Amino acid sequence: MKVGLFIFFAVLALVALTPFAWMISTAFKPASEVIAFPPKFIPENPTVANIIKVFQTAPFHRFFLNSIIVSITATLSALFLGSMAGYAFAKLRFPGRNVLFIVVLATMMVPWQVTIIPMYVLMVKFRWVNTYQALIMPRLVGGFAIFLMRQFIKGLPDELIDAAKIDGCSHFRIYWKIIIPNIKPALAALAIFKFMSMWNEYLWPLIVVKTPLMRTVPLGVALFFTEEARSPSFYNLIMSASFMALLPTVVLFLCLQRHFTRGVVLSGVKG
Repeated sequence: MKVGLFIFFAVLALVALTPFAWMISTAFKPASEVIAFPPKFIPENPTVANIIKVFQTAPFHRFFLNSIIVSITATLSALFLGSMAGYAFAKLRFPGRNVLFIVVLATMMVPWQVTIIPMYVLMVKFRWVNTYQALIMPRLVGGFAIFLMRQFIKGLPDELIDAAKIDGCSHFRIYWKIIIPNIKPALAALAIFKFMSMWNEYLWPLIVVKTPLMRTVPLGVALFFTEEARSPSFYNLIMSASFMALLPTVVLFLCLQRHFTRGVVLSGVKG
């Protein structure tokens, strides 16, 4: 039984990973091998010329800079504000706490697309269209971040906080000295979720970005899907751009994988 399940999930993993493996393979193929028949999975003459040409064709370095600024800023904000709100909902007693938490959960049930028009009108009134503020401010914190942090912090012993209060610690010092060191796995999980969400965001930047130099990486990759780029000889450039867009999220996941797994498991069973 266990062997059958192992084989089944191994096949599923292989099916899921094959497109990514093909993308990486094509990214390092010369144009002649991309259109070769029968297709070859492993390039015979691997080259990095495709990646160089991507940077020559479009200002990809600027796209990367924009995405890094937006993604890191929004991720750090979600970690800080989400953990603070999670601490308040998990450990502090104040009137209307449960009602407010239900409101926070309700925001997770509203599709993001519903808020696009009012959010864009707000950006116009603030004169933030085509700025970093428009890309970052609507994503500073969300209901999911607060929910995840609250679930994890709720499982921490109350005795830790009571002891800190006896020693004269303020709520912020308790949060900074007691809560933060004990929720690193949950923070790692949230960091991966938030960074991937911001890095791969396409619709909202497409709406608020007006000039090429403010494009993010997903919008930059879309530049290669022109009529000319749809020819088979341009597939290697498309795959090279996609491969570079994928790298930061993969590296982040590999760096935080151990904390990520533990954070998801513990936050799901506590509270």
